[in-house]
Amino acid sequence: GGRPPRWFSCSGSRVREDDTSADAFLAGQGRDYLLLVAKEITSLRTQQEKVRVAALQAVMADEDRASGLRESLAAAIFRLEGPLNMMASVVGMLARRQGGTDPMSAALAEAIATGQQALADLRSMIPAKTREPLGAVNLNELLRDVLDLSTGRLLAAGITVIWQPQAMLPALLGAPNRLRSLFKALIDNAIEAMNTRGCRERELTVASRARLGGIEVDIADSGPGIDR
Repeated sequence: GGRPPRWFSCSGSRVREDDTSADAFLAGQGRDYLLLVAKEITSLRTQQEKVRVAALQAVMADEDRASGLRESLAAAIFRLEGPLNMMASVVGMLARRQGGTDPMSAALAEAIATGQQALADLRSMIPAKTREPLGAVNLNELLRDVLDLSTGRLLAAGITVIWQPQAMLPALLGAPNRLRSLFKALIDNAIEAMNTRGCRERELTVASRARLGGIEVDIADSGPGIDR
């Protein structure tokens, strides 16, 4: 009834008790028992889960920083390419009109060469995209990880989470970190949609189910949506 689960480490060993009566002395009779030992490890399990979630947060934070750096450098390169292309067109026009001896053309050509080298340096600084190996993915566990990572924002925004996973899902082959980033982005968008004035009912529904030989994931929020 709402209580957190308790974890136990269990082990069993076979124990034989010999019959110590006089009649059984020569026959060597006895009884076999199974000794079960259960040790509660809830606190250890909780600590391990905190460490695992913290490691996931660090990995996703690094990926977000690398993605942001790629986007920033790509935008800067795009904005620099326009003026350089314009300067190259001007140099070409001057060369056709006045030949290759014009000092202005030479200065512009040198500036263009310097700019092109700067663009090449910027391109070399763009972090390469790592190719994540594919593996078996437990989609319910992955979605639960994303909800754990978003707990702070969900609580701060006063959002109630309705978690509706299907108990048994078929195996899925995929890239776990990319899937986490995908669902994290969807949940972040849902939080932003509901974290606005006038949005009184704040509910986030996350559901999974097997469908048509695949897996269907629903992420729905009670935000106002887009006005038509």
